[in-house]
Amino acid sequence: MRLILDVGCGNKPKGTINCDLYPYSEEHRRKEDWKISKIPNFVQCDAHSLPFKSNSFDVVYCHHVLEHVEYPLLVLKEFYHVSREKVIIVVPDLKTSRIYGEFEPHLYSWSKWSLEGLMQKVFDKTSVIVTNEPLQLKRKNKLSHFINFLLKRVFVSFPFLYYSQLIAVGYCKEEATP
Repeated sequence: MRLILDVGCGNKPKGTINCDLYPYSEEHRRKEDWKISKIPNFVQCDAHSLPFKSNSFDVVYCHHVLEHVEYPLLVLKEFYHVSREKVIIVVPDLKTSRIYGEFEPHLYSWSKWSLEGLMQKVFDKTSVIVTNEPLQLKRKNKLSHFINFLLKRVFVSFPFLYYSQLIAVGYCKEEATP
């Protein structure tokens, strides 16, 4: 079984071990989403100083967290330290942040090149891709359902109606065995 550490899991964990520093923060999630007590294998910890041994996990996964941390380079070094194979980072693209005003709770924003440069300071091999998805309204009523349909089917040619993310993968070195 692969061991996956989900850093900043919030209430939607994807890891074998799931951690978050602010499980009850109103800034990071809605109050009705506070179900941290039901998350399996939950550890409350800071990404700057993970409480795990070296090479504890096959994969470290971090979704929309790196833009909130004070020292992203230190966080990437921590991820490298606890990972055996790779680290997967997902952050909003700088263009999306500018268009939709996501700067407020964010300390950092990245373009593909700036995130790749940051990753290369820690990992020997990195890959960064940009994904574009049609905007989705989060409310579940008939009007938002209709608007989501229009966004996906009719207005697909308008670039400002897309939400883009960066997905970065840093590959950890394989240690030589004696």
